[in-house]
Amino acid sequence: DRIMSVIKDSVGTGDAIGVTMRKVAEALGTPGQLAGKAETIARTETLTAVSIGQNAAMKNAAEVIPGLKKGWMHTGDYGNPNAREDHIALNGVVIDADKKFGNGLSYPRDPNGSAADVIQCRCSLILIPPGENLEIPK
Repeated sequence: DRIMSVIKDSVGTGDAIGVTMRKVAEALGTPGQLAGKAETIARTETLTAVSIGQNAAMKNAAEVIPGLKKGWMHTGDYGNPNAREDHIALNGVVIDADKKFGNGLSYPRDPNGSAADVIQCRCSLILIPPGENLEIPK
């Protein structure tokens, strides 16, 4: 509860991830060697909040833009040992706005996903208007 309170306050004031990370670390009283955990929490929760907002905006847009689609974009850090194979495989996949991707998520960092799909995910969701043939680089 303490961590979520700090993150909500930080997101509400528009803090950068680094500032949120410091605030989480301070709230936990973590020593320097656990700063990476604070960064993971700050990054994941901040980007999850962005994704939830983006998903809400997409749902609203889909009501007035028939045929709206969405695409999954991997961050491109293919050499990263933490990169998820299923997220890499989804790079460039375009589906209807109301559908779920092949990994069962509606969007990157979907809170309905498993911790393995959400924590440290830095993928992006791209909205694609009807008639557009956007190709996401692989």
